[in-house]
Amino acid sequence: AHTNAPGSRHPKRYLDVQEILARGIDVYTTLNIQHVESLNDVVAQITRVRVRETVPDSIIDRADDVEIIDLTPDDLIKRLEEGKVYFPNTAQRAVENYFSPGNLTALRELALRRTAQRVDEQLLNHMQSHAIQGPWAAGERVLVCVDARPGGAARIRYARRLADRLRAPWTALHVDTPRSAGMSEDDKDRLATLLRLAEQLGAEVTTIPGQSVAQDIVRHA
Repeated sequence: AHTNAPGSRHPKRYLDVQEILARGIDVYTTLNIQHVESLNDVVAQITRVRVRETVPDSIIDRADDVEIIDLTPDDLIKRLEEGKVYFPNTAQRAVENYFSPGNLTALRELALRRTAQRVDEQLLNHMQSHAIQGPWAAGERVLVCVDARPGGAARIRYARRLADRLRAPWTALHVDTPRSAGMSEDDKDRLATLLRLAEQLGAEVTTIPGQSVAQDIVRHA
């Protein structure tokens, strides 16, 4: 999830992984749950810290196998205190702040849920591919509307999590109205960033021309 050193081939480490995979080389790696992009807002609510280094969910989705390394909060805190994770001064600050017992318990549950979700998807795919009878989804779709106003990133991440739970495709929709021409450069940059985020998280990103945002959204849906 981390940023590479200046001058590296790619700005982010996960982009290195993608290139290696594209060349047919297997990659074994580890990832902390707080670095998963779609969970960024949930993690921030739990820990009161906004994680800046994230990895698109697609990295997990394309993995051949995901194995959870489950460690109790007490065991992890013990490892921190023994200097097996960080240097002593850094470890003490970590235990007192981000890696408190309460935060670790919540992050552990997130990791278990995210892994269980993947197992559910694998089971569903197996049942469908082998024509095993079961209660299938009724064709739900998720639509999230994107503009330059604050809060867009949180809405996009929530839409991704909802789509995962429903096992449904999802669309990020922007309605380009005449008012859009008057957007400031900052707003234009924010909108472009949000649409890129939606694409990274696996959305079908669509921009349509329109006059009345609400009516155009209903017509598109």
